[in-house]
Amino acid sequence: MHGFPKNLDLSYLVGRELTYIGLDLHQLFLRLNGEVLSADRRDSGVLDNVVMDADVNIGIEGDWILTNSSGLVIDESVEHSERKSYQVHVLLGQRLTAYAVVSETTLNLLFGSGHCLSLIDNSKMYESVTIAYADTYIVA
Repeated sequence: MHGFPKNLDLSYLVGRELTYIGLDLHQLFLRLNGEVLSADRRDSGVLDNVVMDADVNIGIEGDWILTNSSGLVIDESVEHSERKSYQVHVLLGQRLTAYAVVSETTLNLLFGSGHCLSLIDNSKMYESVTIAYADTYIVA
């Protein structure tokens, strides 16, 4: 699949905290944490019989744009040799509050801080975005 269908269900992203951002030569990686679904708590506070939800891993090879709550672009994909610094780290510790398929080529991830990370599928030949959650794997 290339592009983002209008009926794309990513409801399992909502409410998760962004706990990891990683970089490599061609990708930006994001991890939204898994949550404790159920557990028994001992008197000491230790959890037993913990059932965890899976983390969500997002790989971004295409373009991306990060805007603040006023809509001002504060970071975006550029060649490493042209970059002075990253600002995407402001998303660390933020909860994803909503998502929106803006068009076939753009998916917006909205965070509690008011920041919006737009993921852009800009290639018909290569994967631009991958989202992995449990046994679900989405490629755009």
